Amino acid sequence: MSKDFEIEHYADSPASRERLFRFYLLAYPDSPWLLEEKRFIWHNLTPPMNKPDDSGIWLLIRGGEIVGQNIYSRYPLSIAGQVHTGICSTNLIVLPELVGKRLGHLLIERNETFSGVPFAVGITPASTRAFQKRGWHLHSEARLYSRFIKPKPNLAYVGLTGAKAAIGTIALSIANIATTLWFKMRREPLLENMTVKEIEAFDTCYDSYWMRFLEGFAIHFERNAELLNYKYATRQDVTHTKLLYYHDGVVVGYGVYRISTHPVSGLKLGRIVDFVYDPSLGKKLISNMIRVMTDRMADCDLDGIVAIAADREIASALIENGLYLSRVQPAIIKETTFSLSDLRKSYKNLWYITLGDSDLDNYW
Repeated sequence: MSKDFEIEHYADSPASRERLFRFYLLAYPDSPWLLEEKRFIWHNLTPPMNKPDDSGIWLLIRGGEIVGQNIYSRYPLSIAGQVHTGICSTNLIVLPELVGKRLGHLLIERNETFSGVPFAVGITPASTRAFQKRGWHLHSEARLYSRFIKPKPNLAYVGLTGAKAAIGTIALSIANIATTLWFKMRREPLLENMTVKEIEAFDTCYDSYWMRFLEGFAIHFERNAELLNYKYATRQDVTHTKLLYYHDGVVVGYGVYRISTHPVSGLKLGRIVDFVYDPSLGKKLISNMIRVMTDRMADCDLDGIVAIAADREIASALIENGLYLSRVQPAIIKETTFSLSDLRKSYKNLWYITLGDSDLDNYW
C-alpha cells in the first residue's frame, strides 16, 4: 500500500495554506485553533532553530491529496550535558479512514533522516506503537496532574453524561473539599525572603542558571532566552505570564502559566506551563513556586488546573497544591550516540518534561 503514497515538504503560500487547512478540517474536526493564522505562523514558520522558510511540515500525499502530516521542530536538546539538535515530532496524524494501515512509519522514517536526535512528547497510543516499531524507546515516568475545580464541565468534556456524570460530580466535589483541607494542613510554609517578579521577557544573563538547575536530569531542552521568548513572549494568539523567583535576592527559578478557554466546549483551564528551580532548595521552593501560580489563577473562575511533574519531588509539590488527579504523560526518543539504560545508571532522573515541551501547551 505504501507505494501509493509519497512524502511532500510543505512550502507556505496562500494556496498551500488553504489546502492544508482543508486537511485539518477533516483530520481535526474538533480543533478549530489549528486554523488560527497567528498560531500557525508562530508554530510552523518562526521557530528559532528551524532554517529560514522551512515550515517543518511534511505531508503524506495520495493522488495529489493530503491524507497525513507530521511536523518536525528543532530543539536544543541536552543529553548528559551535551547539547544536540533535537528533532521533535508533533501532530503526527493520518485521516481517520487510514488509521491502522501502518502509514505512520512513512512520516517517522522522514524524521530519522534529519541530522539530530529524533524524539516526541505527548504521543497517542496509536503513534506510540508506530514509533516503537521503528525502535524508539518509550519514557513513561512523567505524569500530567490536574485538579477539577468544577467537576461538571470537566466530566462533560471527557464525555461523561447522565448518572455517571452525576456520581462523578458528587465524588469529585467531596474529594475537592477533603483534599483542600488536607493539603492546606500539609502545605510547605512560604520560604523566608522569597520574592516574585513578573517579567515581559527572559534575559540571556540567566541562561546558565537554567542549565545548572537542570543538571540532575539526563535529558531536557536547553532553556535559553531566545527559545523561552519564542515560546512565551512572542506569541500573539495566547498570553503567558512569566515570573522570576528570588531567594535572598538571588534568582532561584522561573515559572510560566496561562489561562486557556476551549473554543468549542468553553472549558477554562489554568496551565502551569513551564518552570525550572534551584534543586538545592528542594521541594519547599517548587511547592512555593506552584503555590504562587495557582494563587494568582484563583480569581480567574477556572474549571481546572493542569501541570506536568517530571519526578516525585515535583509530583509531591503539585499534590500539596491540590493537583491530585494524574495520568502518564508519555515521551519517546530514538537512541543515537547514547543509551537510555546507561543514562539511568548515571542520573537520578531521566527526562525533565513540562507543558512547555513540544506542543503540549496547545493540547486539549
